[in-house]
Amino acid sequence: GSLDGVHDAAAFNAVVRNGSIWDFDGAGVFLPGSGSAASDLRVRQCGAAGVYVGEGGTIERTTVEFCSGDGFQIVEGTITRCAARLNGGYGFLLNGGGAIDCVADQNTLGDFWALDGTVLERCDSFGAQARGFQIGDDCVLRACKARQSRLLGIVAGENALIESCLA
Repeated sequence: GSLDGVHDAAAFNAVVRNGSIWDFDGAGVFLPGSGSAASDLRVRQCGAAGVYVGEGGTIERTTVEFCSGDGFQIVEGTITRCAARLNGGYGFLLNGGGAIDCVADQNTLGDFWALDGTVLERCDSFGAQARGFQIGDDCVLRACKARQSRLLGIVAGENALIESCLA
């Protein structure tokens, strides 16, 4: 592989959907423009993040496996019904926005890392190599499960709300 699988550094509202991307030295999908979307993808064995979407974007129904970096990265956007497995970084790295109905297992740095103000609902972590869920200040963790984490199930910042979760 070489560079990124799909890279659109200039466009806003870019869309990538319905496909498989694997074995690239960089990211599988890199869409830093605001309002971009990635959906119905399978991304494997990339040398950086599996899928990166910029501010206000969406990622839906996508699986990322065996990437050297984080599975998913998003800024103030929403990730829905996605899976991150056996990635070298975090399964999901969210900077604001939220994740709904997502699953992560055995990601090296942890399964879910949510920065301040992020909302995670009905997400599952299984066998995280470090932390299942690490959430920052003012985050919400609702109806989520952290099972068999090697270090800690749930770690929360100040004023975080943890509701109906299992660890």
